[in-house]
Parts: sequence; C-alpha cells; structure tokens
Amino acid sequence: MSWWKAFIEHPRVTAARKLVWKHGKFLLKHIFPTRIEGQVTFSFEDPALTGAALAVLGMTIPFHKNCIQINPRFDSENYLYGNIRAKGRIYGFVPVRAAVSIYFNKNIKYVIKRWKTRRA
Repeated sequence: MSWWKAFIEHPRVTAARKLVWKHGKFLLKHIFPTRIEGQVTFSFEDPALTGAALAVLGMTIPFHKNCIQINPRFDSENYLYGNIRAKGRIYGFVPVRAAVSIYFNKNIKYVIKRWKTRRA
C-alpha cells in the first residue's frame, strides 16, 4: 500500500493525471453533439421500474438540456418508441493530437516506466 500511495502522490504522476484529465475533458466536449432534439416514450411491465427509469433519465437533463421530451407510460406493458436527432462534428485530428501530446509528455513516459518496474 505504501508503494501505491507514494506512486499516486508523486508530483510527476499528479501532473500526468492532470494532463490526461484536461485532454479528456476537451475530447468529451468536442465529441458531444452541438444540437439534439427528439422524443422518447417508454414503459415497463412494473410501473415502479418505469418511475425508477424516469428518475435516472431525469439526471441526464444537463447533457441534453431538456431538448429531448421523455414521456413515460405507466401501463403494464413493455413499450419503447422514440425519435432522436443529433447534430455535431468530430474532426479526426483532434483525438490524434490529444493522443500524441499525451504520449510524448515526459510525465506520462515517467509513469509508464515506473509502472513497468513496480514492485508489489
């Protein structure tokens, strides 16, 4: 455990984690659609499951910004019908640029080398 704690708290490992987090956030922001719209109607055999699924889908509102209309049906049948349109862009060089800048970073190379030579 002491090796793991020292490894995770090392300044170069922390810098590598921050770099990967920064590029990961940028990639997620780049990949998410710019416009999304649609409607979904669903139900399960058990109305309690329908309510639980509706609660989980309610937590996704920050991602689609309430542009997807979700209609639950609380009758006793399995039902799923929907229509969603998403518009966005993904340029191929953005993930490649992120991967290259992460791989050639000196802190990442240090983490890889130290990971390969660890003694558990």
